[in-house]
Formats: sequence, structure tokens, C-alpha cells
Amino acid sequence: MKKYFVVVATISVILLGLWIAKISHMESPVYAIKDDQIQPMRADAEITPHEREVSAIHEAGNHIRIGNSYVQSGQIEMAVHAYEQAYLKDAGSRGVSGFKLAGVYQRQSRYDEAIQILDEMISDGVLSDNGIKNANALKEHLESSKQ
Repeated sequence: MKKYFVVVATISVILLGLWIAKISHMESPVYAIKDDQIQPMRADAEITPHEREVSAIHEAGNHIRIGNSYVQSGQIEMAVHAYEQAYLKDAGSRGVSGFKLAGVYQRQSRYDEAIQILDEMISDGVLSDNGIKNANALKEHLESSKQ
């Protein structure tokens, strides 16, 4: 039985090697682009406001994800930087990045800065009614933690 397994395993490795060799030598398809299909790159001034907004949303989301990774790995100061970048980048994601930023400020005992972020989000109108309720509850908790 053991000899049979060795033979099957050897044949499998050989076949896998042949398959890898075959696909590594395959040529990728070539796509022809006609001259009239080539568009010149646009200058930044030609980028539409919508395109700028979409780009800011993506960049803010990337900063939030990076901040989350830093928090999970215990690199809180790096998380602060990432969340600050997200907070400054896009007003649409400011609610998420602001709460995350307030949370890491809280972990660092930077209570006044956390309260300031929460106050900004409330006054700027980026939070829903429920978000305002949560921000006020967190502010009360931060105030009591300061003492």
C-alpha cells in the first residue's frame, strides 16, 4: 500500500510540473489598440469634481482600513495617523474615521482631543441623529474618564 502511494504521488508531482511548465510558456493574448482609441492623459484641472470626490472616498476608506490594521497590531500611534488622514480626506467618511480617531485618542488618554473631534462631527452635521446620540454618550464617558 505504501509503495502504491509513493508511485501515485510521484506521478502527480511529474504531471503538476509538466502543467506548470506548459502554462508558464504560454503567451498572453495581445490586444490591438487603434490610434483613434488612444486618449491622452488628462491634466488634474480636467478631472471632474465627481471624480475627485470618488477618489477622496476611496483614499479615506484605505486610510481607515490601514488604521484598523494598526489597531489590531497594537501600533496605536500609527493608527492615529491613518485615521487623521481619513478624517481630513473625505467628509462622507468623517463619521466613521472620527469615531475611530476618538477611540484611539481615548486609548492614549487624549480625552480633550477625542471630545474635540466628536464636537466637530456634531457641529459639521456629518452625523445622523443616532450618531449624535452616540457621540454625546461617548463625550460623557470621556469627561468622566478625565477625572
